[in-house]
Amino acid sequence: MKRAVIVTVVALAVLGTGFFATARLRAPSTEDEVKYRTSKVTFGTVKKTVSATGVLMPWTTVDIKSKAGGRVDALLVDEGSLVTKNQVLANIDPCQPSSPGRPRWS
Repeated sequence: MKRAVIVTVVALAVLGTGFFATARLRAPSTEDEVKYRTSKVTFGTVKKTVSATGVLMPWTTVDIKSKAGGRVDALLVDEGSLVTKNQVLANIDPCQPSSPGRPRWS
């Protein structure tokens, strides 16, 4: 009889602890709450402030590779510049110094 009472009390304690733990885990955290700032109604210019933290990632990344080889004589654009279709980006000397039988550039 005593053993049955002890087992029942332990089972109820385990079930109660499990119930409260699940209720606590399912409760919305304070970080997810939306925060508002209120003020009196006034007439004036609308100002919008946005702040965020994190890392900016590009939507797309493009690898630019050339089949042409040689020494770059002139680089005609700067990094980050806007370019147009068929615009010359660089002048390349077609002599390939790493080919056998050709002079190496020092």
